[in-house]
Amino acid sequence: MREPCRIKVIQDGKWHRIKGYDFTAKPGTPSEYNDDTSQRPKQTPMLPAESDVFDASFDF
Repeated sequence: MREPCRIKVIQDGKWHRIKGYDFTAKPGTPSEYNDDTSQRPKQTPMLPAESDVFDASFDF
C-alpha cells in the first residue's frame, strides 16, 4: 500500500476532514519506499516496559 508523504487536514466541526494528500516520494518519510516496498525496514514488535510474553507451555 502506498503511503503519502503529506496530508492536508482541516477541522470540520468536532472532527477532522482529509482535503488532500501527496504521494510524491520524499526521502526520510515512509513514502520513499512507495516504488520498492521490499526495501521498507521491517517493524520490530514493541512490548510495554516490564512486560512478559505469555508462555503457553504451562498446564493449567
